[in-house]
Amino acid sequence: MLNTLVFTKIKKEDIFSETLETFDKNNEIIFSNDGIAVIYGPNGTGKTSLAKVLNRDESSSFEVQFEDLEFTEQNSNLFHVINDQNSRNLIEGDTEEFLLGDDIKKEYDLQRYLESEYNKIFTISLADRLKKEFNIAKKSSELIKRVTNPNIKRYIEDLANNKSKGLGICRDEFLNCITSLNIQDVPEYDDKNFTFLKMDYESKNSILMKVMQLSNLHKNENVRAVEEHDEAIRVLNKFSYMNECIVCDNTEIDTHILISRKEANKGKIYEELDDETKRILEEIIQTLKGDDPFCIESILLNAIKMGDKTPLETLKEEIEYYFLIFNIELNNLFASCLEDSNIIDKSAEYKLLLMTKPELSDEDILFIERMVNENIEKNIALKRDENDNLKLLLGDKEFLNQDRNNLHLSNGEQNFISLSFELLKAKNSDKKIIVLDDPISSFDSIFKNKITFAIIKFLEGKRQIILTHNTELIKLLEHQKQNCFNLYLFNNTLNEENGFITVNKKEQEILLYLDKLLDLFRSEIFKEIENEKYFLISMIPFMRGYAQITSQKSEKDKLTMLMHGYQDERVNITDIYNELFGTHEKITNSYEVSAQDIIGLQLENIGILKAESQYPLLNKTLKHTLVYLYLRLNVENTLVNTFSINTKTFDILGKIIFKSFSNNTPEDKENRIFLASKKTLLNEFNHFEGNMNIFQPAIDISDTALKKESESIINFLSELNILASSN
Repeated sequence: MLNTLVFTKIKKEDIFSETLETFDKNNEIIFSNDGIAVIYGPNGTGKTSLAKVLNRDESSSFEVQFEDLEFTEQNSNLFHVINDQNSRNLIEGDTEEFLLGDDIKKEYDLQRYLESEYNKIFTISLADRLKKEFNIAKKSSELIKRVTNPNIKRYIEDLANNKSKGLGICRDEFLNCITSLNIQDVPEYDDKNFTFLKMDYESKNSILMKVMQLSNLHKNENVRAVEEHDEAIRVLNKFSYMNECIVCDNTEIDTHILISRKEANKGKIYEELDDETKRILEEIIQTLKGDDPFCIESILLNAIKMGDKTPLETLKEEIEYYFLIFNIELNNLFASCLEDSNIIDKSAEYKLLLMTKPELSDEDILFIERMVNENIEKNIALKRDENDNLKLLLGDKEFLNQDRNNLHLSNGEQNFISLSFELLKAKNSDKKIIVLDDPISSFDSIFKNKITFAIIKFLEGKRQIILTHNTELIKLLEHQKQNCFNLYLFNNTLNEENGFITVNKKEQEILLYLDKLLDLFRSEIFKEIENEKYFLISMIPFMRGYAQITSQKSEKDKLTMLMHGYQDERVNITDIYNELFGTHEKITNSYEVSAQDIIGLQLENIGILKAESQYPLLNKTLKHTLVYLYLRLNVENTLVNTFSINTKTFDILGKIIFKSFSNNTPEDKENRIFLASKKTLLNEFNHFEGNMNIFQPAIDISDTALKKESESIINFLSELNILASSN
């Protein structure tokens, strides 16, 4: 078990299937004798997330056993992770400069720390408290408009924005601003008033906002009579069951008559009020609902009764005073948000690290110089200055901290330099396992070959997990050193077999070598076949591609007729298979099929190879290819028949789609877009010319995803048929 890595848990947010959180199947990675395990997974399966988990990123966890020891994200010192090119930090995109860190691992640790700290500060220290303590929870908050410090105002707008949540804040500027703030003394205030201000100002009909907008008050001595009548009516209604006055004990009263009289008097008084006073009563005083810590009702009624604006202005000044408190408290919130963090020192340390130069041994210098100079075709040199600092020169000129546009290097060349240094650090790492996430993505063929060579030779003696979605890398590894790796397919799909699925040596061989695949089709495959007819039909696209590149025109033309849904010629596919592969063993049963026969197939629970076959991946591939062919023929057949397409002019799928929906109506556009978006499934994988990788359909899409795609296409065709019938 010393060469086996056993996972029992992989978790990062909701990225991984629940079966990987309690990992007990397909959970082993066995390193080859050369120490390499290749994990293939198409885009979207979570390869980069897996690399981040092993790198102990925030909100991730894992449990793994290796060399009789157990490791988790808490105690792991097991993995040295080389991230994909988007995460490498040699070439800093934001600052447009080369960054040659002496301790890249430390640099990554600082990156993670800073990211985590900023997240805590922006969410817990600021955004959560802004919502809880200041009632600011959205960018459109009216309270934000009352923030007087422009920097704090910008930060709050970004933090309260659900789409941004702090991402729009320049971090260097933020630190400079926060460190310049001082804690301010908070004057005395009534907490009830302050709470009322924060809650009311965010309400749809803010009372305080309306008060601040008041300018004119009309004197009216009777205004309090409205309030008095309201109160009297309230008391009478409350005690309407009594026959005597609750105040004076008068027993000769009729409550209902008194209420009617009071309401009539109130109405008469109210009608005599001016419009502005009515508006104040309706929109401010009557909406207070008993919660009035600023005594707004009393102040406004007395001011109107006396015809004196002084109480109103005093009230406005008090409200402004509480907005002053509001801004002081906000200032203190931001000024103290870094108190429990070491982010200032860590940020300075990180910046300093980005500016340092690596210490290299003679062997390391030789590696860097050769890898760079021999592959980017420019004069790159590493030299030391009088202070023993390493200088990276381009044409004898220093280019650190220079604008990237002045470096005259392509993105591929920049990434190549970056990865070279990453491999250097990985070589010198004391971690037991090196994890490489898509190491050759976006490189041209020369770079891919050299990087693959470096992975094998420079990291010789290191156990490596190579994550990739590129079958070219798998083949390059094999051609650099045969049998140097074990291969796994990584699956992470709900309700499917998940984990690291082993590709056995037989299938690994036919995946890497076309001649081995052809040899299989000539002999050994016969004892693996469960359903000869389905096997031969699933082979039609591959056979057509093979006939094309071997110039067997007659066979190619016959197979072409089976790959268009508007054709009805019958073809003996047994004869073609035996002829193409020159088999010693022949398929003796004769199968004549047409495109219409394929369209009518029932593909539920099909078995092409035997359940116990040594080639499960090939079996999955053949099933997928059959589904692709079935869908493509159905689409062509339906469109040609529904829209009476002239197939002599419009003979391929793309032309048929655009002819069928050639109008510029929204419906036709939507239909064109739908089918064109499915063209890879319906067309590309079914030709194979120039790319005889028969396995691509199986390893680039899960069974679940293919089923979903199939159902959407079949449903589309069914609806199209129903519509055509109704017309």
